[in-house]
Amino acid sequence: MHMLAVVLASAAALAAAADVVTADTATLPSFLGKGIVVVKFHTPWCALCKRVAPEYESAAGRLKETATLLKVDASVETDLAKQYGLHAPGTTYPAIKVFFDGDDPVDYDGDFRKADDMVSWVQARKGPLMHPLDTATMLEELKGQHRLLVVGHFPSAESEDALAFKQFAKTKRGHNTFAVSYDTALGESLGVASPSVVLHKQFDHGKDVLSSPLTPDSLAEFLRTHAFPVLDEIGMHNFEAYASRNLPMGYLLLNPADTLATTAAQEAVKAVALNHVGTISFVWVNALKMPQVATNVGLRKGIWPSFAIDHEGSHYAFPEGKPVEKEAVAQFVADYMDGKLEPTIKSEDEPEKLTENGLTTLVGFTFKSVVFDADKDVFVQFYAPYCGHCKKMIPAYQQVADTFRDNDGVLVAKMDAIANDVPAEFPILGFPQMYFVQAGTNEIMKYPGQREAEKMITYIQKHGKNVKEATKQEEL
Repeated sequence: MHMLAVVLASAAALAAAADVVTADTATLPSFLGKGIVVVKFHTPWCALCKRVAPEYESAAGRLKETATLLKVDASVETDLAKQYGLHAPGTTYPAIKVFFDGDDPVDYDGDFRKADDMVSWVQARKGPLMHPLDTATMLEELKGQHRLLVVGHFPSAESEDALAFKQFAKTKRGHNTFAVSYDTALGESLGVASPSVVLHKQFDHGKDVLSSPLTPDSLAEFLRTHAFPVLDEIGMHNFEAYASRNLPMGYLLLNPADTLATTAAQEAVKAVALNHVGTISFVWVNALKMPQVATNVGLRKGIWPSFAIDHEGSHYAFPEGKPVEKEAVAQFVADYMDGKLEPTIKSEDEPEKLTENGLTTLVGFTFKSVVFDADKDVFVQFYAPYCGHCKKMIPAYQQVADTFRDNDGVLVAKMDAIANDVPAEFPILGFPQMYFVQAGTNEIMKYPGQREAEKMITYIQKHGKNVKEATKQEEL
């Protein structure tokens, strides 16, 4: 029985592999122009290529009715790789290009490590680039099927505006649904001038219109501004889309069980949001299901509803406990837009004892006053509670603290970089991350060394202005 299972599994793997076709410079053109063609460029020495090959093969089997999946050895087909912008210094593999009906390829920007993600990505992009729109009935059907529908109305497919619209649709394939009409009489019957673009949406006031001239930038800005509800619930399903707007986020945190307070706060914030469409993304959050959002924006008291604005790591919390009413929120947002608000610091409570066993615990509230004390050399570790490397390093870091415990001019510190705001002067690329701030100058130096106690001690001794000769390093 076990042998039969092995045989069947092997047969399935071979069948999946057979669904991926090897292409080269001579054969690739014969595949293009026939629907969706996915081309994976790989090299024999690429470990990641080998690791994800079974996922690519699995995706090929599942997509064989939808797309053709090919593979090209970029180490052999060097000219072909160069033709598509690969083989330059720094090129990483696998590199996946996707062709739709013979058009210039687009880069696959999904997760190639999982067949499910590849299948979903391709399935979302099958079908016409732009649905042809011939009647008002067709428009109503498409509007009912899609939460967002972008419709271009043009007098001719060859007009400059129509060509700009088609090119833009290619860049947004899989993200938005497009339709197009070249019937000016239909546009007139719908009350739409030609040329123009209409964004139909199943929320708020239903549609927005962009008039000619159309450019990629004007179309992108049009969608960035109007393709989002005035006030929307945010979650894992749409967070990435909101993040891509690169706008400040206005968070309304609610306890939906309190229906009266929730409804009143939503109405108040929505009224304010109407005056800031395209400049701030207003969203609401179930604070009981997503309590980390409140923490991340500097809200500490657990009072709902509450409101805060967050942008590029800075938070501005509406006074907690103050009623979330239209006039108060409007003034708060206006002050934010005018640069009149001071950022709210996300911080844990200050510990009862700042320093224990020579190791100082910092929080957001105390960080700058302690670290930028010009009388002290400060060595600080930023850590994350879930970080295994950080936990492993605890004994070594305590040894560093013990070494300088009796030196009043040297401070060894640590801070939870998840629960507290880290100033922008200390970029964190991974955990643990150590920095040294020199006495006198307050010069910030990123620690470049290893995590052994001896290495850190030597670094502090080399760069510190207050390091005494008689330290416990002699005891090590």
